[in-house]
Amino acid sequence: MEDLRRAIGRSHPATVRIVDRLVGLGLVERRRAGGGPAVALTATASGRKRAREILAVRRGVLADALAGLQPHEDEVLTMLLERALTRLADVPPESLTICRLCDKGRCRRADCPVVRSLAAAGEDLPPPTVL
Repeated sequence: MEDLRRAIGRSHPATVRIVDRLVGLGLVERRRAGGGPAVALTATASGRKRAREILAVRRGVLADALAGLQPHEDEVLTMLLERALTRLADVPPESLTICRLCDKGRCRRADCPVVRSLAAAGEDLPPPTVL
């Protein structure tokens, strides 16, 4: 819950209300996270399906926007964006919000400049999300 709160830049009460709505919609479920009051949030099958749909729409928009690039321009753009993401990952982890709508599949393949940068800095990485 705290990781989500930081990622979306909301207060704890606002994050709880958002999670309540997601639970009510059947997209997320709460699970105990060890002892104490900690709660782990897990996407339900419906939640994972919805996330895949959102990522597919985003991929389509980006594909349309980048369709006119030549292959070498695509490579240059990728290099520049990865450099920018690496720089953004240099901020303190508690202010890191750049991964909110990320395609988590790249994280699992260790093909993400943010994950590489955080790992190189010795930061604890969140567990990969399964979509």
